[in-house]
Amino acid sequence: MRRNRKFKRSRITEVNILPLIDVLFLLLAFFIILTTSMVMQKGFAVNLAQAESGSRTEQDPEQLAVSLSKEGNLYFGKDQVSLIELGERLSEEKKRVPDAVVLLSADKDATHQTVTSIMDAVRKGGFFKIIMNVSPTAGGNA
Repeated sequence: MRRNRKFKRSRITEVNILPLIDVLFLLLAFFIILTTSMVMQKGFAVNLAQAESGSRTEQDPEQLAVSLSKEGNLYFGKDQVSLIELGERLSEEKKRVPDAVVLLSADKDATHQTVTSIMDAVRKGGFFKIIMNVSPTAGGNA
């Protein structure tokens, strides 16, 4: 009779940790995916023009993101700036990171004159390496 009691007591104290490990792995995967998607987007989200020859570019920490919305709003990183402020901020960044590349993301409905003015401000700020961000089409190098 005594043996039965001990056996019952030991079964109650057992804890199955396999479901806990599964949940922890799912949470870990969720946070890794969430974090990488947050880091990938440096600039303001715009509806990019499409190009067949376009390909995805890896964003470098030394890239400076400049975005132009459909309405003509200009963003440096996530901050809305004017064209004059953009030139000033780029001049400051030139001192900090002289070899940086400017990633220009313009909405497909933005005017050509506005994009040209931004490129002119970027060059006046001292940066001559400009990447035009496009969305690759299905036939492109994705």
